[in-house]
Amino acid sequence: MSDNQVKHNGLLIALGFLLGAINVLFLYTRVFTPQAYGTVSFVLASSTLIFPLISLGVQQTIIRFFEENEDSSRKGLMANSLQVLALVSLLVFVLVYAFESEFRNALEAENSLSRSALFSIAAVGVSMAFFELFFSWAKVHYRSTGGIFLKEVFPRALITLVLSTHYWLTPLSLEGFIQIVVAVYVIRAFLMGVRSYRLLPFHFFYGLHLQKRWVYLRYGALVVIGSGLSMAFLEIDKVMLHSLRNASDVALYTVIVFIATTVAIPLRALQPVFNAKAAKFLAHGHRHQLNEVVQKAVKISLVLGAFIATLLLVTEPVMLFFLPIAYHKAFAIFSIVLLLKMIDSAFSPVGIVFQYTRYYKWYLLISGSFLLSMVFLNLWLIPTYGIYGAALASFIAVTLFSAVKVGLAYIVLEIQVLSRAHFLPGILVVFLMALEFIPDAAINSFFYWVGFVLSVLLLMRYKVFAKSFLSL
Repeated sequence: MSDNQVKHNGLLIALGFLLGAINVLFLYTRVFTPQAYGTVSFVLASSTLIFPLISLGVQQTIIRFFEENEDSSRKGLMANSLQVLALVSLLVFVLVYAFESEFRNALEAENSLSRSALFSIAAVGVSMAFFELFFSWAKVHYRSTGGIFLKEVFPRALITLVLSTHYWLTPLSLEGFIQIVVAVYVIRAFLMGVRSYRLLPFHFFYGLHLQKRWVYLRYGALVVIGSGLSMAFLEIDKVMLHSLRNASDVALYTVIVFIATTVAIPLRALQPVFNAKAAKFLAHGHRHQLNEVVQKAVKISLVLGAFIATLLLVTEPVMLFFLPIAYHKAFAIFSIVLLLKMIDSAFSPVGIVFQYTRYYKWYLLISGSFLLSMVFLNLWLIPTYGIYGAALASFIAVTLFSAVKVGLAYIVLEIQVLSRAHFLPGILVVFLMALEFIPDAAINSFFYWVGFVLSVLLLMRYKVFAKSFLSL
């Protein structure tokens, strides 16, 4: 069952990325100016950053404690999560209304931020929180494919349609488009709620023992910190570019990051199944099965991620052909962003496992220290080097943090993340990293093709197209 889910999830995520590529490469860059597109990117990035604070970790709390409860207690767990999320969402809108001018002053640099954009950030963040809560209810029932469709395909398909109307219906205004984006995220959350309710009905008002409520809230507080750190690792560079440079730089950086994030398709396909299984194995003390599923997840991410990365590198001229000339200079950071996304996605399963252990708070302290180092690196490098400085800061922090995660998993959890199965894809990653030190573009292009051929050989070596490869 899990291998079919991973396969279907992967196809849907690939379709979502295809639609996203159409939006980024053909529509956003032509419908809006770089300044306006940077504002849209800033709104979505800011919503993603505040989403963990709004959710208070309720989505991970569902996954963490679902296996430890009977059916009646599971309904109480969901009711508690809904109540907490509703209360926090109401508080967010009250704070935005009360301190609107202060928030706008804090977020503005060389850019103007409208009142509606500020409320849109809050609305999208709240919608994301409700969506992820309902999605987690589907994950623990191993029914993630519908949620993946709503998460990856649904919003991008609607946004593609809306952006297309600029040409055949009426020109889009920036304010109007942002309001449409808010509506799309709200509808997505509602549809996910309906689907989750049909899997196992839940209620908003349901009794729950006070002690359990406290346990859930305490764990949720840790998840807030962890989710905030994870989102910050993904989005802090865009937000700091907006503050330290301008919205145009954010637009350039967003295009490259979106394309590079394609290497994370394998991880995002297996993550719903992996999360539920990791929590289950830890709850029941099945360490051997946990070690196997972690190694398998890392192998899938490395092998398929390396193939996608080399494919993107050799097709860079095609992307340049379709992109407006104003965005061409952003490809100076393409390879380094691609590498950092590949390394981050390959070792993300290790961090996921720590979420469900008693060592989570110590893991968060280490995560926070690396995020702080990324902030300082961005403050140092962005003013001088712009988008290249943001990419380099992220690459240094993410690579070092991934190495530390592997070491921590072995020392603390006795999980041997790396095995002989990871040696060949690891060599390919090191090979691609070494190309960063070759200044000649022609030589680099030749070795990109060498890397692509090697990645295809890896697909054959690990029998990627066999059904067992994607089975967790």
